[in-house]
Amino acid sequence: MYTKKIEDLFSGYGGIKKMSIGITIGEIYNLPLPNVYDDYCLEQWYTEFYNKQVEGLSKLDVIRMLEQNILEDLAIKKAIEFLYEDPLTGIKFDGQLMETLLSTDMKKLRTFIEDVKKLISEVSLKLNNLDWISVEDKEKYADLLNKFQDQFQ
Repeated sequence: MYTKKIEDLFSGYGGIKKMSIGITIGEIYNLPLPNVYDDYCLEQWYTEFYNKQVEGLSKLDVIRMLEQNILEDLAIKKAIEFLYEDPLTGIKFDGQLMETLLSTDMKKLRTFIEDVKKLISEVSLKLNNLDWISVEDKEKYADLLNKFQDQFQ
């Protein structure tokens, strides 16, 4: 059984570095080489992630980076970018990226706190104009935003 956490591979790899066009994330951050022979879904994702360029990161990549505590500064920065484009961004459900971002360790979020506060404020203003599947979804999302705002007032 697979017991090693993927985050164990990343101790010490958290800051944002200067981006270079044509260079992969693995090369920029000097990450451990992926095991290309693993059949585990997360390892397969890591192999693809390792070989991507920063500008090629997807919403799924950013969600996984946040969930796995991988290059969190970069993940937070990219999450904010994606959420400005679409506050309901998610893979499994609407709002998944926002929920994942706001569940990130507050010590990490504090580095970007002004950006995150501005994002929350702008999204709150747009809340009524977003394409909601149900009133319950809207209320749940609004509660998530309010809880976050309450922590910083």
